[in-house]
Amino acid sequence: MRPVHGAAAGAVLLLAAGITACGGGPQQASSSRHVVMAVQSLPDTLTIAPWGGAASQLVLSGLGSQLATYQQGDTANGCGSTPNGVTGLIADSIEVNPAHTAITVKLRSLKSQTGNTLSADDVKWSFETYGFKAQPVLKKTFEIAGYDTSNLVSVVDPHTVSLNVKKWNSYTEEMLQNPLAYVYDSTEAKKHTTGADPIGHDWLAKNIADYSGWKLDSFTPGQALSVSTVAGYGGQKPGIDSLSVQAVPTDATRSQIVTSGQAQVASGFQYDQYKALSAKPNVKVHDCPGLNMDNLMLSAQKPPLNDVRVRQAISMAIDRQQIVTGAYFGYAKPAKSSFNATFNLGAFGDAYSFDAAKAKAMLAEAGYPNGFDLTLTYSPTRPGPVSQRTAVLVQSMLKNVGINVTLRPMASPTDFSTAVLGGTYQAVLYGEPVVIADPAYLAWIKFSNSPNNTTGFSDPNYDSLRQQLAGTPVDQSAKRTDLLKQLARIGDTQTPVIELVETPNLVVTAGGEKTAAPLPNGPIRWSGIAG
Repeated sequence: MRPVHGAAAGAVLLLAAGITACGGGPQQASSSRHVVMAVQSLPDTLTIAPWGGAASQLVLSGLGSQLATYQQGDTANGCGSTPNGVTGLIADSIEVNPAHTAITVKLRSLKSQTGNTLSADDVKWSFETYGFKAQPVLKKTFEIAGYDTSNLVSVVDPHTVSLNVKKWNSYTEEMLQNPLAYVYDSTEAKKHTTGADPIGHDWLAKNIADYSGWKLDSFTPGQALSVSTVAGYGGQKPGIDSLSVQAVPTDATRSQIVTSGQAQVASGFQYDQYKALSAKPNVKVHDCPGLNMDNLMLSAQKPPLNDVRVRQAISMAIDRQQIVTGAYFGYAKPAKSSFNATFNLGAFGDAYSFDAAKAKAMLAEAGYPNGFDLTLTYSPTRPGPVSQRTAVLVQSMLKNVGINVTLRPMASPTDFSTAVLGGTYQAVLYGEPVVIADPAYLAWIKFSNSPNNTTGFSDPNYDSLRQQLAGTPVDQSAKRTDLLKQLARIGDTQTPVIELVETPNLVVTAGGEKTAAPLPNGPIRWSGIAG
């Protein structure tokens, strides 16, 4: 692993040592515009593969070399509004042709870390040559968003591309802000290809060659990352000159680092720590509304969970307000439907109403008057450490209606991901970060034929409604709302996925630091840190 070098090394090494003493002020580089960020984890690579979950999102969204970004309205208070379409990030303009068969993207005149100018060839190489080979999920996601992945990028001129669309849908444009849709400096990357590595993946994994406006000063995989601004970048100048990001896995240590002023931005705490930090002087917890929901997924393929009455009974037996209070310490809202309340759909049926007596009666009606045994799998890796508290609470609540829950913790993120994606669970606590905010995409992820739907639930009517929603332009709001309500009715009453809580995006700042509003998937854009 590479050691930490450069002006920011002092701050990073102090963090790596896990310093616990308070006071003394922040350890900064010689520039007054240096910021230290303390996070729960960092990825082992700086590219889109292998995907490191929230850690990869934090880095790739933080850097920001995607064509587009979400419009978030007024962010003066540190939070944005519900995403409202996309706008150019490294793209200067994004225009859909009248036939919805192509999107013309004009690129900004931006410089990479080595002085190369952003070009149409960079976009084509990043998606078709590097991205599709290094990360197959990127190709699949482009397909789901309606693009022609057999001929995705046509070069119009050196600074313009046409992205070819096979079947336009309501989130086709939103795909361009996906963290996976990352644009690299292909001129530099090609210098590091080999016969064994024809796309330069090994080099890109440990280096930054993009159009984010940040150059890499040092990187220790999984532990520390330091960047500084690119001279002559050509884009909007960040509010700071340099940034050190340090992985500090222990909540208590990360909290002490923030309260002592050694880090000015932090995230990834357990909810009780957020509550404690909110009471500290000179520390602010930015509690920003989000679209994320944490849930309980049920395998609907075998008895007893293949009986919809059993699934509804489990949902009714859960006191969501108690979970908000006991596990999330008030930093969440009880789920009232299978879709986030932001969409204002209401609730259908009784499954999202807490009623233990009715739940017990429904179990008896389904043939389980004495309940049954249930194994509940959970992991601190997703939706996070809160899952342990949630699991214990759910275990107690279901015991009240006769269901004997055995808890099955999984510490390994790989083992947990394998269990979830392979469907080798009976019940599992889960949470899928919002990558694309359009409800048609969220509907696909939850209950349709997506790789994430491993519950065994399938409904042709649901799939048809979802396709209609995806094919309805966003300006036809009444029609889209009607279709979404029909989807919510199925989700609320069939309950293969039981939503538990709606979670916010939380960021901690210290010393009056100002930060960008969290993106819908949680991370902040580093260029928005004010310093």
